[in-house]
Amino acid sequence: VVALTLDVSGLQANPALKDAAEFERIEGTLNTKLDVKTRGRSQREMVQALNGSGRLNFADGAIRGINIGAIIRNVREGNFDPKARDKQKTDFTELSGTFRITDGILRNADLALLSPLLRVTGKGTVDLPKKTLDYRIQPKLATTAQGQGGKTDVAGISVPVIVSGPWDNLSYRPDLAGAVEGVPAEALDRLKEMVPDVGKSDGSSDSGKSGSSPADTLKKLFGR
Repeated sequence: VVALTLDVSGLQANPALKDAAEFERIEGTLNTKLDVKTRGRSQREMVQALNGSGRLNFADGAIRGINIGAIIRNVREGNFDPKARDKQKTDFTELSGTFRITDGILRNADLALLSPLLRVTGKGTVDLPKKTLDYRIQPKLATTAQGQGGKTDVAGISVPVIVSGPWDNLSYRPDLAGAVEGVPAEALDRLKEMVPDVGKSDGSSDSGKSGSSPADTLKKLFGR
């Protein structure tokens, strides 16, 4: 049995994650606490037998391959590329989360990303042996410009996004069904501002017919 306990701060995230896990999607300064155990005769066996827990905190960096802010800013045009591209990037002031690893599967339920105009929460799993991930994230455009140390619970338009696939070929798609659940009136009002004809019937706005449902509103936003 091999045991490893780490409490490290000030690491450059990209080279550290590249060397440790061949993962090159995150930039920034890494602070981490890690307590894991494993066994095996090869690297693959040791990754499959990995168990433990830890916490990651990245500061002043970026996630490569996805621009979460643009997803929300461009919802009116439905400009949603299903494949993440290397040139895209989501800047952040803070990205953090705790996790548990069981037999090589990492589970995280408190992902939090903060930037001056964006807040993201999320949860998901990372299959370390297969080098794949499956996450559901909840981004919001913030009404405050506070970055590090700011609140994750802010008012704003929220469109859940599913991020999944191999580490080197991630894809993402809007979770429209999830977005409809619990949509507050304030958010719907802001959606109507972004899509001028939301709430109108196929005829004129004063035709007396019922307006669009939340599901119709979101489908209109994404051109579905």
